[in-house]
Amino acid sequence: MNDFIAKLLDHKQPMEITPERTSVVMINLKTARLLCGRNIETGDKLTDKDKKVLEIREALWKEGLGYSYFSGIMCYLVLLEQLGQIFNPSTTQENAIYKVLKTYNNVANSDENYTLVGLRNALAHNGGLVSKSDNYPKKFVLSLEESNKVVELPQENWDNNYSNKSEDYNTIIYVNNFINLVEDIFRRVKEDAINGSLTSIDEQEIKSRFTVING
Repeated sequence: MNDFIAKLLDHKQPMEITPERTSVVMINLKTARLLCGRNIETGDKLTDKDKKVLEIREALWKEGLGYSYFSGIMCYLVLLEQLGQIFNPSTTQENAIYKVLKTYNNVANSDENYTLVGLRNALAHNGGLVSKSDNYPKKFVLSLEESNKVVELPQENWDNNYSNKSEDYNTIIYVNNFINLVEDIFRRVKEDAINGSLTSIDEQEIKSRFTVING
């Protein structure tokens, strides 16, 4: 099983040749890296050596898609969800993203983890940057500015009133720090899974849900 997991989480795909099987986890992660301007194999920030990816990024800008990190962040959130569904399966209805963050995001304030779950819901369910939860409504801002935070919580809780434009109600996500966090979580989950520290769902279930056969 450890060998199978290692292949599932390896950037070298396809993971099996006969039949040619590819990890959906890695398809999603590589897409996130491409859209967010990261090295597709390592997740590191791009350098001048990453000419192919830089050319793609330049093409995206020319097509008016310079803000493709918007979609890339969604892919990174899906990655967290995939990891939470595959490893240490829970018998409760605990949110898969929150479960992974609770284990691997070393923050004292759990509100940050709940907020990232809210960001996923805003992007996936509402197609934008507002999460209209009855309990935790949020107006998100994606920032490329430098910060020592991943999430900056609002000074005042938003009341679902769209006419109120005060920045005090904004929940800020610092994009680069968020990406670094998810890349670090992926690396640590991969290490723990390969060395046997994590349990996982059945291999056949993983193949059915998280791989595709090419051709």
